[in-house]
Amino acid sequence: MTGAARRAAAELREQPEAWGVVVEGAGARVLVTRIRQGLDLAWQPAGAYEAVCRTVDGRITIYARYVGLEE
Repeated sequence: MTGAARRAAAELREQPEAWGVVVEGAGARVLVTRIRQGLDLAWQPAGAYEAVCRTVDGRITIYARYVGLEE
């Protein structure tokens, strides 16, 4: 995982429920699964983040938000 993705995860955790851009560019789609499943340390625990992939004018952007876990 890149430093930018780690920073994005930390920033999203500070603003629960707010969507933010995690990364842009080709090959980014696989990151959606990694975020949702908490496969990287920054995105743990699994299920604490939601993520979506959007393509606009051929540009791929990954958005995520921190939702925490229900107790």
